[in-house]
Amino acid sequence: GSAVACFGGLPVMVMEKQGKALRIWDEAYQEACLALLAEEYKCGRIFPMQKRIVVKEYPDTAKEALKKAGFLKEMQDYVLYK
Repeated sequence: GSAVACFGGLPVMVMEKQGKALRIWDEAYQEACLALLAEEYKCGRIFPMQKRIVVKEYPDTAKEALKKAGFLKEMQDYVLYK
């Protein structure tokens, strides 16, 4: 399962492998995209069968945006619980 965030019809971010890998193409939208992703996940609209998302691969520039979106730092990963 993958989740893609688009702006103006162009992809700006994707979470692959049920959230294990985060790729960001346009950093200007990363905070907004991650906040929306967290909201949609908690509502059960994306990755509905997962109790948590564990992001293991992410760009260094996304660390602060992950924290602001509600992800918790656990070891070297970022985790979002429902």
